Amino acid sequence: MLKRIVISLFLLIFGFVLSYFNFNELYSKISFLIAFILCGYSVVFAGLKSLANIFKGRFSKIFDENVLMSIACFGAFALGEWAEAAAIMVFYMIGEYFNDLAITRSKDAIKELVALRPRTALLLKGGKCKQVLASEVKIGDEIELRAGMRVALDSEVISGKAFVDTSAITGESLPREVKNGDILLAGFVLKDGTLRAKASACESESALARISKLVELASTNKSPHERFISRFARVYTPVVVILAGLIAFILPFIFDEGFAAGGFEVWANRALIFLVISCPCALVISVPLAFFAGIGAASKSGILIRSSAVLSTLARSKSFIFDKTGTLTKGVFNLNLVCSDKLSDKDFIAHAAHATSSSNHPVAKSLGAAHAKMQPDCKLCGKYECSELSGLGVRAKSSSDELLAGNAKLMKDCSISDFEYNCWHEGSIIHLALNGRYKGHVLLGDELKSGAKEMIKGLKNAGINTLMLTGDNEIAAKAVAKELGIYRFYAGLLPEQKLELLERELGGGVVVFVGDGINDAAALARADVGIAINAQDVAASAADVVIINSDIRALSKAFAIAKRSRDIAWENITFALGSKIVIMVLGAVGLAGIWAAVFADVGVSLLCVLNAIRAGRK
Repeated sequence: MLKRIVISLFLLIFGFVLSYFNFNELYSKISFLIAFILCGYSVVFAGLKSLANIFKGRFSKIFDENVLMSIACFGAFALGEWAEAAAIMVFYMIGEYFNDLAITRSKDAIKELVALRPRTALLLKGGKCKQVLASEVKIGDEIELRAGMRVALDSEVISGKAFVDTSAITGESLPREVKNGDILLAGFVLKDGTLRAKASACESESALARISKLVELASTNKSPHERFISRFARVYTPVVVILAGLIAFILPFIFDEGFAAGGFEVWANRALIFLVISCPCALVISVPLAFFAGIGAASKSGILIRSSAVLSTLARSKSFIFDKTGTLTKGVFNLNLVCSDKLSDKDFIAHAAHATSSSNHPVAKSLGAAHAKMQPDCKLCGKYECSELSGLGVRAKSSSDELLAGNAKLMKDCSISDFEYNCWHEGSIIHLALNGRYKGHVLLGDELKSGAKEMIKGLKNAGINTLMLTGDNEIAAKAVAKELGIYRFYAGLLPEQKLELLERELGGGVVVFVGDGINDAAALARADVGIAINAQDVAASAADVVIINSDIRALSKAFAIAKRSRDIAWENITFALGSKIVIMVLGAVGLAGIWAAVFADVGVSLLCVLNAIRAGRK
């Protein structure tokens, strides 16, 4: 396309030079014609293809910008304005080239992600290391990672310690230290050391593969602005063709005594100028580009937004509802206090850890860590058959014992004798019952995530209402809410109760629910926008937005990107329509010539595209 444009531009200038110095008119016309053919053949063929929809009954697809440009150019040839016909097409193609260039650049983030996917991995089998295709590694296989290597699959570190560069996936600039038990995502790069890891996902389902798929599909679901432009173009294009016909064939009879004395030629020229001005490509291209560029900018910061419709909805947010554990807090609990007069601290923690050993809840992991610290030689055994009770806790049974570990509601629902709850310390409380009798409770402390306060403050400054919903106890929830500056919160909730409270908030503006993507799937799906802050839930169908790196500050960034993309889209709509309407009126009455028409088409398109590119800044 660039070669065609350069040659056509040279021929156009050459033709103007020949005309200016009054050389043979035939040579200048040939120069203009070749320039037109080089740049315009694809537009003319596309226009004919659109007109062919008449025979297929697809009347809404007949008129598009290719038809408009073709009519305008052939009309100019018919009127003897060869230079203008060639100029219209050459400058139109220049605008299209820069439009394509902008779209290509906005898709570079996708290409970079795809290029990051390593094709091979070092598989460990029988004490030997073998290089294999990443697609051959299965879940549970052990792999070796060396300094400078890029992680090929999502995996869990089982030995070694190293620093990894996560910037390609999470946007974090500083290297992160990883050790035994930490999660590695495909795309991370080892800066030093050697690690052994166990694959937790196959190559096609790695975080990097899922990110690529999500960003590639992000433009398929159109935003309200894009749907408006599509509907508008279907009505707008035939209307301007009809108006151009009225200008060419009706107005001469009203103002110039019909077609006599050259009146038709004057009004036909104005009609053609009107058609060139009216071309809607500035809107059709720049508005979707603003949203796509915004999605690209978000992906560079570790924020995956499923579609431009989600981005547009997020920009209109009125309320943010937060889960607490793992969302606003780190979800890494420290053992603060054991309150039991029936068991020693060591035995109490041992029972609680055994009861929750099969659970993936952060509390269960913390109890397991505390047990390992107190009794490093005592491994959690599989003698208990455990079942998780959603929103309540865990029931564990063996041949001789039954353990219950969970909140106060679990103790009450199971009619545990001697149950007393008089702890007024701040923190998450886990009660324990053995064979129907209450044994006491343990107090676990959780920490706020870094940047959580600033994020809440930023949302409030933007006029966003905040609400916290948690299954934790009232005292722990109140302490977190107070520290964050969240004035509305509900504690001791089951998942279905969270959903009920969320539904109460719906209808009063766009409601965003932010959760960890594990226990909050229903709320994530029900909210106007569901945001999951959990790197392992990239593929969770419930969430509309996924924060890859669990960085709570990314919420403020996502909201800011959404608002900026929406504002830029409206700027383009307003500027494009406003300028075109003004110049169309001037063209219809003869006050705007062909060069004003070229500016109204190509110039406005370029300005709108350049404005849309701003949405892609990180």
